[in-house]
Amino acid sequence: MRVGKITAREYEEALNTRGRYERLTERGHAVRHYILVPLDGSTLSEAILPEAVALAHATESALILLQVLEPVYEPIFGALGVPETTQEEQLARMRDAQLTSIHNYLTNIAKQLQAEGLEIHAK
Repeated sequence: MRVGKITAREYEEALNTRGRYERLTERGHAVRHYILVPLDGSTLSEAILPEAVALAHATESALILLQVLEPVYEPIFGALGVPETTQEEQLARMRDAQLTSIHNYLTNIAKQLQAEGLEIHAK
């Protein structure tokens, strides 16, 4: 049986050696491990999720889902007689729409993964 690309044996070995993943700081606090999962909304980027889930379970790590905001084209303000405020407002609306889209996408993925008992952070 395979869990992602990790064999069942490898998975069991990882479960049995969890202690080696736990490190303490100088003050004796446990260090939390995170796995960064970059996503761009494509099926190809989401193909890594089963692997990340298997690794997170095996190492008791949390997942950080990340999608980078693409830059919005910024035209020269005041060009062609268009007032600067109109373009600035339009640019702000475009950025807000992008942020909302990214937030909704990552929240949806996070909910699916939290159902598998993982700690998920979406950025």
